[in-house]
Amino acid sequence: MTKRQQKRRYRNSLAFVESGLTACVGNANDLLAGATSLLKSGLHAPALSLSILTLEELGKACFIDGLLYARPDHQKSEDFVKGTRSHHGKLRVVHLLPLLIAAIAREDMRYNQEQRFNQTIAIVAQNFQTAKNDVLRLANISLLSELDGWKQSGFYSAPQNNGFVKPAEAVEKPIAESVHKLAAVAVDGLNFVFKPDNIQRYIATARKCRSVLSEPDHTAIEEQAELWIRDLFEVNSETDLVD
Repeated sequence: MTKRQQKRRYRNSLAFVESGLTACVGNANDLLAGATSLLKSGLHAPALSLSILTLEELGKACFIDGLLYARPDHQKSEDFVKGTRSHHGKLRVVHLLPLLIAAIAREDMRYNQEQRFNQTIAIVAQNFQTAKNDVLRLANISLLSELDGWKQSGFYSAPQNNGFVKPAEAVEKPIAESVHKLAAVAVDGLNFVFKPDNIQRYIATARKCRSVLSEPDHTAIEEQAELWIRDLFEVNSETDLVD
C-alpha cells in the first residue's frame, strides 16, 4: 500500500462517538432542567452551579466530537483524555459549540432548502455569543474556564473575613441568571439539530469519510481546519483549548 493509499487507524469506533454525544446532550438537558427548577424556586446559587455543570457536559461533547477522525496518538485523542478529566478543560471548549451545532445542522434535510432553518442556525450562534459575552462581563472574567471557581461558590459556604459566607450571599442573582441563559441557549441550539435522523446521517458521513480518506488526506484537511478555527476564534498560546 502506497503512502497515498495508507488509511488512518482511529482511536475510537463511531458507535463510541455516537453514544458519547447522545449521553452528553441527554445529561445536559437533565442538568439544565434541575438548574431551571432551582432558579424558579429562588435558589439562584446552586442554580448557577448546575448551569456550569451543564456547560461542562456540553464541553465534553465537543471533545467527543473531536474523536470522529482522531488517531490513537493524535492531539485530539490527548485533548479528550485530558479535557474530560478537567473542569477547566471542558469549560474552555464550550465556545466551540456553535461549530458542532452547525456541523450537525448540515446533515438536516432542511439545510440550504429552507431559509428559516438556516436563519435559525445563524440566530443560535449569535444568541450564544451574546449570552457568552454577558457572562464574561457580569462575572468579570476573561475565559469561560474561570466559571469553575463560581461553581464552587454556588455549592459551598466559604470563609470570609472573620466568618463564613453562604452561597446565596456569595453569588449575585444576575450572574446566576446569565450563566443559566448561556446554558439554555446552548442546550436549545443542540436540541434543535440533535434529531435521531440527523445524528445517524452525521455518523454515516463520518463513516464514508473514514472509508475513502487516506492519512495524507486527513492531515491536509486538519491543517487547514486548524487555521480556520484559529482565525475564527483568535486562538493563541494564552487561550489553548485545554489546560
